[in-house]
Amino acid sequence: MPLSSEAGPRAHDIEALQREAEAVADDVSAALRLAARLTAGDELHNASQSTLHSILAAVAEGSAMAARVVEPHIDALAILAECPDPVDLDAVGADAHSTWGVFAAESGDTRLDAREQNGRWTLDGLKPWCSLADRLSHALVTAHTPEGRRLFAVDLSAGVTAHPEAWVARGLPGVTSGPADFALVPALPVGEAGWYLERPGFEWGGIRVAACWTGAARGIARRVQDAAAHRDTDLLWLHAGRAEAALYTAELALHAAATAIDAPRRESDAEAGRQGDGAPRLVPGGPATQRRTPAQLAQLTRSVVREACESVLREAAHALGPAPAALDPWFAAQTSDLALYLLQDHGDRDLARLGRLSAPSAPRTATTPTTTTSGSSTSTTRSTSNTPATPNTPTTPSVPTTSATPSASSTPSTPSTPSLPNDSSMPNASSGPSRAAGARA
Repeated sequence: MPLSSEAGPRAHDIEALQREAEAVADDVSAALRLAARLTAGDELHNASQSTLHSILAAVAEGSAMAARVVEPHIDALAILAECPDPVDLDAVGADAHSTWGVFAAESGDTRLDAREQNGRWTLDGLKPWCSLADRLSHALVTAHTPEGRRLFAVDLSAGVTAHPEAWVARGLPGVTSGPADFALVPALPVGEAGWYLERPGFEWGGIRVAACWTGAARGIARRVQDAAAHRDTDLLWLHAGRAEAALYTAELALHAAATAIDAPRRESDAEAGRQGDGAPRLVPGGPATQRRTPAQLAQLTRSVVREACESVLREAAHALGPAPAALDPWFAAQTSDLALYLLQDHGDRDLARLGRLSAPSAPRTATTPTTTTSGSSTSTTRSTSNTPATPNTPTTPSVPTTSATPSASSTPSTPSTPSLPNDSSMPNASSGPSRAAGARA
């Protein structure tokens, strides 16, 4: 099933990909095979963001879990392709059949250090949020060096001990994302210290995670549409319409982001609207002269998409009731998986960040990630500084529910749930700076 990198995947390819992803069901091994197959040839080499969004959304429409596996694999290969320095992957035994993750989350009570001796690097310590560390062959991992955090490629069979037993989530239960011990693991540097988090591609990876969310929500919305067509009631058509309107905003946001990111591929700098610092302007959206930094574009897109997908989950729950959530394996998995996946975004906290980024006095240069702490875990988030932010507990995005919220006067307040890393490796990142745009676990 060839996937064109220039014209984008053909409609029948997308439909076949959706069916293939849905057939994955809860089989993580099948999802890993799908990831490896999608990147085995040259079809995705230098693929446009529009093409990658289409592919990831198609996978997610069939299975949010499959997309959660495929996205960090694609992100890792994109990172390797972006690296300005040559990376000899033979040194870590990687080949076209390798499956990749990205582990870039941080925690206040764990630390992974990188040490160099006689020209050879090793990683030693505990890394949190290492998704599928016991199932993948390789990973890109951030570790601390005297010069700052740096990215390394590692063979996960060479001294890495995963702890899948720590993962008790009901959403994405097969994508185990517990910590992993690194015991003097040989490592290959990928870029200089700081490069991974500072490159614009980090933000683009966060937007690709949002494409996964949208595809997963599209699959759920189709069930609402099917129910409305079958029963033909005004109430069901109302829920279907609300879900469709929400998805329209998400898809417009993703289209605008892909257009802005891909513009330099198609036109000269002047025609693409790139000036000075090289930050692309958002096309379309806002005044024609409005320009956004990569961090602004990524956060705006992720916030719009996250709110839209939460709306779809809510409309589906109100329209269909408990039956599909209790009796339909696909629907139960898709809704639970998407609800957890969306927590890679930090909800209201990231909306506040977007407000600061969009203020007239906000810095107009690309932002770099900061570390934010929630409880005992820390996730990498995108902010306007590259220094750790003051620890605080992020607000948990609301999860769709049909029950009424108790009033403050009758029920004690409940502490907010620590947010999950939003990098591709999760809960991409993915999937980093606020992946809020993506702390990758």
